[in-house]
Amino acid sequence: MTRIREYSIVGCGYVALAIFFTYPLIRHLQTHIIHGAVNFGRGDAGSFLWWPWWLKKAIFELGVWPTTTDYLYYPDGVNLMHGIENLTNSILGVLLSFFLNPVTGYNVLILFSIAASASAAYLFLRFLLGTQTSRSAAFLGGIIYGMSPYLLARTQGHLNLYDRRMAASLFSFLLQSH
Repeated sequence: MTRIREYSIVGCGYVALAIFFTYPLIRHLQTHIIHGAVNFGRGDAGSFLWWPWWLKKAIFELGVWPTTTDYLYYPDGVNLMHGIENLTNSILGVLLSFFLNPVTGYNVLILFSIAASASAAYLFLRFLLGTQTSRSAAFLGGIIYGMSPYLLARTQGHLNLYDRRMAASLFSFLLQSH
């Protein structure tokens, strides 16, 4: 089996598992977030919906640097540098916002983060284990890494705590560079 075919099958498997583990999110992709109905008064999920909207508005409509705004705490404004830890997902959210509404974009990011975290762990474990028979072990390891109860619980309003695709990718890169 070629690598591209193997990785495509594995990625599709992880997407299917992400949909399964977050069910019934897929039925309400455009109207609800995994935390429940869109309610900006509960939890942190609202800020993860707001950040991509603000980045897009600041850069493409207002032409200002997005780390400060007077859209919050008007007229004084606020420094947004404390929330920059979610910049990667916010940039992906901006790209999705050109095609999807903010709620759908957020939900797609959740599903993508689950599948991407598991896929990154799979690639890391395939490299680490190195044999042809390690595919099933690497697939199981990807499920354990990307879909553990702790991480799935973080999807309920803490996208910055959930996203772990970069950690597995970094370990894989560091091992391969030696």
